Amino acid sequence: MRILLFGEYSNVHHTLCEALRRTGHEVLLVSDGDGWKDYPRDVDLRRTKEGPLGSLMYLSKLATLLPKLRGYDVVQIVNPIFLDVKARWNRWVFDYLKKHNGIVSVGCFGDDYYVISRMQDDKYLSYTDFYAAGRKIDHEVNRRRIEAWTKGPKAELTQYVMRQADCMVPCLYEYWKVYDTPEFHSRLRYIPLPIDVTTHHPSSQSAAVLGYPSKIRTLFAVQKQRGQMKGTDQLEPLFDRLAKEYPDTVKLCKVESVPFEQYQRLVAEADVVVDQLYSFTPAMGALQSMSQGKVVISGYEAEYRQFIDGPADSGIINLRPFDDANNYEILKSTLTDRKKIAQLQEGSRAFVRRYHDADDVARQFVEFWSLASSSKRPSHR
Repeated sequence: MRILLFGEYSNVHHTLCEALRRTGHEVLLVSDGDGWKDYPRDVDLRRTKEGPLGSLMYLSKLATLLPKLRGYDVVQIVNPIFLDVKARWNRWVFDYLKKHNGIVSVGCFGDDYYVISRMQDDKYLSYTDFYAAGRKIDHEVNRRRIEAWTKGPKAELTQYVMRQADCMVPCLYEYWKVYDTPEFHSRLRYIPLPIDVTTHHPSSQSAAVLGYPSKIRTLFAVQKQRGQMKGTDQLEPLFDRLAKEYPDTVKLCKVESVPFEQYQRLVAEADVVVDQLYSFTPAMGALQSMSQGKVVISGYEAEYRQFIDGPADSGIINLRPFDDANNYEILKSTLTDRKKIAQLQEGSRAFVRRYHDADDVARQFVEFWSLASSSKRPSHR
């Protein structure tokens, strides 16, 4: 297959690109590297200047590129907004790609109209980062997300793109849940996030390798302005208390908004990595840590475990929003038990190999794209 991957989200497309190439497919990855994270890509679409002049320069670069983006069997965009310009230009480029290529697949990998609209109550999930324990989670970041996606150009674009797409691929159980409706069911398939399990991490020294060190090293890294969105504002007091009450067992490393390369070094030195509170499932950051044999604080709810037929011991410590007393007891019983941590670390590696091996994920994408190609729907335009 000739495959065009457009856009980036937390290294998903780059990892998928490399796996597809290993299995013999011709792949072109066009992205801005996911902003400051600067992930590898074949064609750089980074915006270099803001404002009207920056938009003009960006669109000029895009106009030069577009004639080269024709004749692919599959185009996958990372989100309905896959370009760093206004929604109307995203729609124009989407139509161009759909007209001049085979099928168009949309990755349901993050915020969009349907995700934000359907996660504001418990109709689809028992809790989300917008609603938990019978209460609305109201803070500035969430208000901005709701404003951006539930009305106006982005909302209209999402609905248009999802109607026109030949297939849709949610990468998390949560996204699959909100999209699995009669309107989309026949074009929808959950495919897990890809992780390169062949990568060797020589600097990663787990509790098991070190023979149960005297302290369990816990990394608590917060992205500035995203603590409330990830629920780390609820978790921080629990970890502070744990480190204070068990200073001979728990070593807490707290950092804020560190560059990606520094964060990776800190992960390599940790036994436990704090990811987030509101998720039902582990996302890219948690899975990358797990591939190194790290225990993660992330999502592993029972309905997701049943959905994938997952093991009881996955290397994930699942906590729930607004349940501080129970969460603390879970953390205390786990993070003070060196043998348990070592066992969970082995479970982390096994879980990623079993469910997120990039080569297997690439195979699932190719199977789904092939099916969509063979039954391509006529355009609704």
